[in-house]
This record gives sequence, structure tokens and C-alpha cells, in this order.
Amino acid sequence: MAAAALARRFEERIRACAIGRKLHEAKILHDEIARSPHGDNRRLTNLLIDLFGKCGDPDAARAVFNRVRLPNEYSWSCIIQAYVSSSRIHDARALFDSMPGFDAFTWNIMIAAYARINRLDDARELFHGMISGRDVVSWAILVAGYARHDRLEEASALFRRMPLWDTVTCTSVLQGYAHNGHLAEAQELFDRIGGAGDRDATACNAMIAAYGKNARVDLAEGLFAQIKLRNAASWSLLLLTYAQNGHLDLAKKSFDRMPQRDSIAFTAMTAVLSDQGELRGAREMLRYLSAVDVIAWNALLEGYSRTGDLDEVRRLFSAMEHRTVATWTIAIQGHAQYGRGSDALDLFLEMLLEGVGIDGQTMMGVLAACAHLGLLDPARDYLVSMAGDHGVACDPGHYGCMVSVLCKAGRLDLAEELLDTMPVIADVVAWTAFLDACKMFGEADRGARAAGEITLLNPMMSSAYAMFSELALSEQDEDLDSWRASSREICCS
Repeated sequence: MAAAALARRFEERIRACAIGRKLHEAKILHDEIARSPHGDNRRLTNLLIDLFGKCGDPDAARAVFNRVRLPNEYSWSCIIQAYVSSSRIHDARALFDSMPGFDAFTWNIMIAAYARINRLDDARELFHGMISGRDVVSWAILVAGYARHDRLEEASALFRRMPLWDTVTCTSVLQGYAHNGHLAEAQELFDRIGGAGDRDATACNAMIAAYGKNARVDLAEGLFAQIKLRNAASWSLLLLTYAQNGHLDLAKKSFDRMPQRDSIAFTAMTAVLSDQGELRGAREMLRYLSAVDVIAWNALLEGYSRTGDLDEVRRLFSAMEHRTVATWTIAIQGHAQYGRGSDALDLFLEMLLEGVGIDGQTMMGVLAACAHLGLLDPARDYLVSMAGDHGVACDPGHYGCMVSVLCKAGRLDLAEELLDTMPVIADVVAWTAFLDACKMFGEADRGARAAGEITLLNPMMSSAYAMFSELALSEQDEDLDSWRASSREICCS
């Protein structure tokens, strides 16, 4: 009886630590359990793995996992989720590949991880590899991933192929459409769920978000009024709808009208005030939130970063008890944006040393810092390491940063080669950086080509014409007349 009571007490303490994300207390508790008669209790060790994952320490979670004599499916799902939660997808996949047997829940964790970071080809490969083990969650994760990352044709085609769907599935896909503001597709799914009184708050909340992203404040207000059982998220999304469409006063009034305010409401208001530059008011909101409400802290951190107050960014960053990948990324990007590239790279090194996973946005900040400092070789190494070491796919933005690094180093030949050979289509931003460098170094021939590429990608972008005209006039280049003619032809076609 005493042993069972001790096990229950340990379990209660583990759950309390998980709620508060108390890493230090979790390590002390782990040592206590290891010295107790319950050191080999698989239920407790599984809960410890889950605890360390929630506290953002996947290495501690792995140390516990490695001592489990016979890990079960829950053990594997907890350790893989721990790596995924810290954005260490590469480590999660390596462990996933070594997992014996098949467990749909763990497969869904990996599919969702890939879908979240836009590695949808990897997500689809796993999805097809499940064969007979797919469940409705597997389908919903992949469809929602396609929708969230703007691949609507694939999302719609896969959704139509689903063998069955329910309200939860539709809501998941609806949230994917709402995330990108695809109102028509979201509305179609929303109508399939049923009448206003039949839908739960989650579906209605996703639709309010879609209305907000499409500036349909009137529809958001109308739907909000129809929700029978509004929750804190309903109020917060209406608040955010007002704020993102320029109605800050209405957002504040909505906050004041809330019957009950929880962490979601205060987090939403913190984000709104931070976004509007009212940082004193945003900081006041933190008084009502705990240290584990990282989203609110990140919103305030981003607010200070946006204004260039990097000293305050540093103070706030150091004061944060819990930091996510987004926390580190905001600090890195802020320092890179305002010319403190060395500090940005120091933060990135500290991030890696602490075992925090990275994502695509993190690497955008790192490459931007290299561009500011003119660090050609390190930038190239970082770009190569993204996929190989961190499992993060390169997108046009990363290649565009690399083009900027090459241009700043005066290597327009290599920049042009990268623009021609990158595995994704170079965007307007990359070609504009190249054109700007052509102007700086007097490369009229390359400038003519860059301006033409920009015009093809965006015929209405007159700045490309202006930049090249200035370049060509300074060089009296003979390509000017031919480029003008082709530019007019494209614009008029």
C-alpha cells in the first residue's frame, strides 16, 4: 500500500512539474524516483520522458528513455514527441526509423512534424508508407498540412479521397485553410459541418480567424454572436480580428467585455498591444500571466525587436524562464536586422549548445547576419547544414539570403550561378538584391538580365525599371533600349 501511495505521489508531482514547465524541479524529481523502489516503474519513466519533452530538454528525455528496459509504444511516442517539440526533427526521424513494430499514433506524430515545417513530401511519403494503418487523424494531418502551406489543390484532392470524415477532421482542415485566409475553401467546409447551432466552438473559432484574415469583420462579428457556448478562444479571436484590421479600440473593448479572462485572453491582448507598439501596456499584461505563457513573452520580445530596442530584447530574453525555438529566432532576427550580426551569430551558437532545435525562420536570421557581416564561407556552410544536420528544408528565402551574401562579397558571378541553379524558383526579392548589387558594382549586362527577370515575375514592379535605368544611364549601356522595349511588351501583354 505504501509503495502504491508513493508511486501516486510521484505521478502527481510529475504532472505538476509538466503544467509549470519546471525543468529544475523535474531533474530533482527524476533523481528521487531513480533512487526509490520505483526506479524501474515504466509508467513513471514514461511520464518523465514526457515531462522533459514538455520542459524543452529532449536530451534529458532521451537519457531516461535509454534506461527503460522494455519501452512500449507510449515510450517511443513520448521520446519522439520530445524531439519534435524542440524542433529536432532530424533526431526524431532517426529514432523513429529504429522503432520496432508499427504504431499509428507515433507515425502521426512524425507526419504532423513534417507537415508543420512544410516538409510535405516527407509527410506524404510516411503517409503512403502506413498502408493499412492509416486512421482518420493521418488523413486530417496531411490535408491540413497542405492547406496550411497554401497547396490547396493537393489539400482538396486528398480531402475528397478520405474514406470517412467527421466534425473533428473537417475542423482540422478548416483551420488549415483559415491559417492562410482562404475564405472560399474554409466557408465550403464550414457549411458542410452543419448549422450554426450544430457546430462546436472550435469550428466557429477557425472560421472567425478566416474572416479576420480576409478583413470580413462584419461576418466575424455575426458568427461570434451565433456561438452558443463561447470560450476564451472565441473572444480572443474576435479581439485579434479587430486588431489586425485596424480597430484597436474595438479590440480593447472586446477585451474589457470578456466575462472571464484566462491566459489565452491575456496572451491575445499582449500580442495585440505588442504588434501596435504599445509595449508598456503589453508588459503590464505579463503581470497576469505565468512564466510558461511563452507566446505572450515572445510577442513582447518581438515588439521590442521590431522597434530596434535590442538592449531591452536582451534583458527580456535573459529574464525568460522558458524559451522556445521562436524565442531564440526572434532574438537572432532582431539583432541581424539592426546590424548586430556578431551578436546574432553568438545567440545562434548558444542556441545550438543548449540543444534547441532550429527551423527555417531561425536560419533566415542567421543568413541575414552573415549578409550584414559579409561572411561568405560561414553562410555557405550554414546553408548546407540546414538539411544535412538539422533536417530543415531550404526555401526561396534562404537562397535569397545567400544571394545577398554573395552580392555583398562582390561575387556577382557566383550569385548569378546560384540564381540559375537553385532547386526552387528565385523570387523577386533575390533578383532585386542581385540588381541592387549590379548597380553598386556597375554590372550593366547582368543588371539588364536581373531587371528582365523581375519584370517577368512582377510586371507591375516599376522599381526594377527605375534601378536599371539609373544603372544604364551611368554606363550608357546599349542594352537599355532593347530592355525598355521588352519591358513594355511584357507589361502590355
